Amino acid sequence: MHIPVGAGATFILILRVRKAIAATALVMTAVAFFSSPMFGAVKLGFAYYDPFSIAEFRLRHLTTQEYVKKIEEAVTERNYADAAKIVEIGQENGHNFDPELIAKTRENAIDMSWRYSVDLVDGFMSGSVHSPGSLAGSMVADAVSYGDIRDAYNEGSEVLSGQDYDGVTLGLSVFGIVTSVAAQAEIDVPLSVLKTANKTRKLSAGIRASLVRISQNMIDVPMLKRALSNSADPLLKAPSFTAVKRVLSSISYKDVKELDFAGLRASVGDLLPIDVAAAKRRFKGVVRPDAADDLAAFTAGTSTVVLNGGTEAAFRSLEKADSPKELAKFGKLAEKARDRTSSIIRILGRGAIDLGRLAYLIGASVIYAITWFLGAIWTTSTFLFNLRALFR
Repeated sequence: MHIPVGAGATFILILRVRKAIAATALVMTAVAFFSSPMFGAVKLGFAYYDPFSIAEFRLRHLTTQEYVKKIEEAVTERNYADAAKIVEIGQENGHNFDPELIAKTRENAIDMSWRYSVDLVDGFMSGSVHSPGSLAGSMVADAVSYGDIRDAYNEGSEVLSGQDYDGVTLGLSVFGIVTSVAAQAEIDVPLSVLKTANKTRKLSAGIRASLVRISQNMIDVPMLKRALSNSADPLLKAPSFTAVKRVLSSISYKDVKELDFAGLRASVGDLLPIDVAAAKRRFKGVVRPDAADDLAAFTAGTSTVVLNGGTEAAFRSLEKADSPKELAKFGKLAEKARDRTSSIIRILGRGAIDLGRLAYLIGASVIYAITWFLGAIWTTSTFLFNLRALFR
């Protein structure tokens, strides 16, 4: 077939225009892709197993209002440290916040000192947790065995009277007593976190179910009744609020967060006449060894979160994780997020470790990337072929 010269030139021109349009479209789609969340989703596809990468991706794509909501939530709970961390994370991801909102995250030093002091004593005496200070007090009480003995007797009295009792709190308390080592009380911190989370109903259904099963198998009830019935030698006499406040006044929140109870142990003997050795002897045989081994293995995930992300992060992890396996994922997040772990979990919840619907975005992004790559190969090869023909 013969194509006139003029028509041939027009045909070649049309081909060149079409190729130019294709190349331009390819470049534009590449720019759009690399500047969109889809590119981040492709990169996440190579690190789908890493909770920290999942959390970073989600945090980058939250709206300012979503950050504001979590900041206000933390301020309402009087968790100012958490609120300040969320502000910091939001600003690093390109968000600007109202100066008045930021000011709310800074608590007056005098008010903070007074509130912390009162909450610390309340947490120590009752074991209840409603603020960072009360959490610190509860942790301190368990670190010196007062909390475990108090809770074991409170729940044990229900056992003796035939009333309903909390088997998880009882099991963890007795286990804490028989494994306590006065010189190294921080080894009991994961147990204390588990027990406190259970008492304050901060355990997920899945985690609590596992602990209920372990506790039921762990306690030898006849041996427990025998230990509790021996009242000839009381192990613990509850101190007064004033006495506790006097001793705990030297304990800072920073010390508790870093699990440093050395200053407390030096003065606690006068305040709490606790004979740890006698307590261990009295409850000897109450804990079945096999079940105790199950509990020790179960606390591994909690311990990782505590040591890397802090006690508040551990509480949030126990509330969101449905199994020890998921708890271990929060542990991996804490290894990289460190003191931001609690704030990240507050913001994202289970989304901090779980891909969820992101899996669909990753799949679509990978398909898009493959399609673009094939288009780039076709356009480039066609261009090189024509270029070669031109210089022949």
